[in-house]
Amino acid sequence: MYLGRYINEFNAKLVVVDSIISLHRAEFAGRGTLADRQQKLNSILHKVVRVAELFNIAIVITNQVRKVDCPHRSCEKNYHTD
Repeated sequence: MYLGRYINEFNAKLVVVDSIISLHRAEFAGRGTLADRQQKLNSILHKVVRVAELFNIAIVITNQVRKVDCPHRSCEKNYHTD
């Protein structure tokens, strides 16, 4: 476990994971792969929780926010386009 080695080496108490899903967007493109992407992300999150518990540290995870483009007028009430 590479992360564990770094946590010990630097005596880290906080780990920040920036844009956790960005690497998977290219691999899982489109809504047809949403279930696979969610399953992979769930697996990653379980590992992150395990590391946090094992090393008694805080882990902060960020994600990119994307605007959803919808060609239908019905989407306007569901999404803000600010």
